[in-house]
Amino acid sequence: MKAKKVWALVLAVSMAVGMLGGCGGKGGDGGSAADAAGSGSAAGEDGVVELTFYNADGQEDDPWSDPVAQALTEKTGVKLLMDHPVGEDKQRISLMIAEQKYPDIIYAKGDAGSLIDAGVLIDMTDLIEEYGPNIKKLYGDEFDKLKYSADDPSIYQLSSYGKGGEVYKHSGTAQLQWAVLKENNYEVPKTLEQFEKMIKDYLAAHPQTEDGMDTIGLSMSASDWHWMITLGNPAGYIAEGAPDNGQWLIDENYNAIYKFASPKVREYFKWLNRMYNEGILDPEFATQTHDDYIAKISSGRVLALTDTDWDYADGEKILKQDGKLDKTYAGLPVTMDEGTKAPCLIYQGLPQLSLPPRRRRRDG
Repeated sequence: MKAKKVWALVLAVSMAVGMLGGCGGKGGDGGSAADAAGSGSAAGEDGVVELTFYNADGQEDDPWSDPVAQALTEKTGVKLLMDHPVGEDKQRISLMIAEQKYPDIIYAKGDAGSLIDAGVLIDMTDLIEEYGPNIKKLYGDEFDKLKYSADDPSIYQLSSYGKGGEVYKHSGTAQLQWAVLKENNYEVPKTLEQFEKMIKDYLAAHPQTEDGMDTIGLSMSASDWHWMITLGNPAGYIAEGAPDNGQWLIDENYNAIYKFASPKVREYFKWLNRMYNEGILDPEFATQTHDDYIAKISSGRVLALTDTDWDYADGEKILKQDGKLDKTYAGLPVTMDEGTKAPCLIYQGLPQLSLPPRRRRRDG
């Protein structure tokens, strides 16, 4: 059992899949991976130890077959039997807790707190001390951020967010097609006023695409959880020059205020409201599906976005395949005004993995 828990630590660092926790409960997770592995870890015919891993963001049925995975198996003698959600992830985690059937390793995304409340995730502190000097070296002076809270200093999860270093690639706080920048001699807009003018000038000159479709000034995907990525998060970036701290704005003294009550954020939403009324903001921004949003991007009709690159990447892939490179996007450091500094190139520090103080781990 101990070897299995140690592997959870090694894997968490080497795979960089977000926040991983090792489950202390017995049994599989009730899915295909658990069925293949049986109860807990098992050794295959070739002597390789098989561990079950549930990934809340997983999609592939059998991803443990690429060269990196094979190299890890050769070095460690361990392979993962991968499992991922079908339907609502929250229901799957709740089912695990109800049945008390868990994988060996889990990435539960936003539901880690439920597992901690249920007493399922193991405290990895002693294991790190004994087996993980490189883990402590990796996190350095930010190691304490792995602790759950002041009241419960256990380490239930490891984070694979970028640790230290410089940021050389980013998607900015807003995006503009290269075609628009070209007509402005590649001048970089840094304020909303400059951003707005470039969009409007290009719209006036090119009301339709070469394919005869109406050009859209600015679009978003806000009918489901993507609203956080295209509407909620950019509000903090652009209006306050703030990093992504969810619904909070946190100052240098760790004082927090509700982001959407900020006067500057309210001004940003007033700007969006004006863009909507003037026909610049896509009238379907709040009702279209994410697939509709990506389809519009891939057609080349959308001049500007307030998004992050991984969220609109599928649309850009099609643009590149079609040779429409000028319709892909440049990430720009757009903020409300010249006095607000864009946060996109600043290292914000390792995110705290702890949850609000109201959560407490129960014995069991």
